[in-house]
Amino acid sequence: EIAKENQGKTILIAAHGAVIRVFWALICGTPKEEATAKHDYASNASYSVVHFDGERFTPVEYSHDSHLTHATHLHI
Repeated sequence: EIAKENQGKTILIAAHGAVIRVFWALICGTPKEEATAKHDYASNASYSVVHFDGERFTPVEYSHDSHLTHATHLHI
């Protein structure tokens, strides 16, 4: 519904790793009994990219987190 109402726009949806993992498995067509073996949890603070063509979602990039290695401004 959100994707259909916002066609042509970039949408950010934040969710917990389990939700992202299940959504990713669904759009990849992975049977639910194989989902945990085929799809790891998304890493913390990562992002995943999908495209929506008006009918279906296409997976593009899962659990992208390379931006975290460049966090040199943090003093931990």
